[in-house]
Amino acid sequence: MQFQTLTVAAVVVVASVNALTPRVNTTELPPRASSNVHVPALQAELQAARDELAAAKQRADGAAARRSAVEKECRELKLKVQTLIDKTNNDDNLIAALKAELRKAAAQAPKPSSSNASAGGSRGTVPRSGSGRHDSSSSA
Repeated sequence: MQFQTLTVAAVVVVASVNALTPRVNTTELPPRASSNVHVPALQAELQAARDELAAAKQRADGAAARRSAVEKECRELKLKVQTLIDKTNNDDNLIAALKAELRKAAAQAPKPSSSNASAGGSRGTVPRSGSGRHDSSSSA
């Protein structure tokens, strides 16, 4: 009985090894053609592929150069925009300081009286009497 068990186990092992081993059917392989028949066609195909590769490399190099130029221009434009923003902020600060100075000056300036305003002493008006002007043509 021990001999039969050993034989059955050996048969099972051999069967599993045969199931795992790939088998090549030589009748399914294409017939081997003469190597000289396909060489010119393959060489032409290889040359066409090389030409296509060279053209693709050239297009890729052109695209990379254009991308680089656009990225550089974008960086320059961003710097210019940032400069404009900085100038605008500076101008806003200067305007705010000037307005504050004008408010301070207006608060410190004496208020004109009503009699002074009616006598022509208001700001921004020129006296009509001509006493404040020098006219060289009337001295003749």
